[in-house]
Amino acid sequence: MTVVISQAQGRNPTKRRLEEEIAQALLAEPGISVTLVPHLYDMPQNHSGLQFLREVRGDLVVLGWLYERAIRWTLDRAGIRGRLAETLLQAADEADQSDDDDDESESGSDSQQAAGIGSVDIPDRDLWCIDFRASEKCQDFLSEIRRLRDSVQSASAAGFDLLSWIGGNPSAEQLQRYLQPARQLEARRNFDGGAATLDDKAVLPEDTGRRWYPVIDYSRCTNCMECID
Repeated sequence: MTVVISQAQGRNPTKRRLEEEIAQALLAEPGISVTLVPHLYDMPQNHSGLQFLREVRGDLVVLGWLYERAIRWTLDRAGIRGRLAETLLQAADEADQSDDDDDESESGSDSQQAAGIGSVDIPDRDLWCIDFRASEKCQDFLSEIRRLRDSVQSASAAGFDLLSWIGGNPSAEQLQRYLQPARQLEARRNFDGGAATLDDKAVLPEDTGRRWYPVIDYSRCTNCMECID
């Protein structure tokens, strides 16, 4: 199982501390691979972080500073998919929305007719999306991730098909940074503190800027085309 930590925009020390505590703890966990990428929404389609995630095999847990649905459909837009699986660690807003969805699903045929068109080409793996705002405690995230790992019948570290990148763009050297989370954490600390060396900058992902673009939630989209009108 692979755990992806999508880091916050900016340099908020509280958010950075939570990300680092979780990553450091997971490095010692059996059956779990951990990697760090920039904020999902800010990575362009050709960013090495997204290209790396497209090569990840096996079950995937993605933590980010977005609502769960936003994480799922931002990933889907980038071609990173899986069977959406339930997590017990949810932000209050997300939990309330889940209750509303359950009520709607029990309301009869009208809601069934309005069901979204959903995702396509879903690989045979589970995908969990967790909003970092669900808790301020590192232990809450670790407990949930361990529960998810233990729920997988045969937990194993995911494989990365780096050979396919040799001679390509990005290079295998660029993608290796995502296999070195401890070094990346160190480089990020130095960068945020204004003391990054050239070696530190070399192991960090390419810079990302703040972006804005629409992401369609296909669990609710019925292809009515009203958004075009």
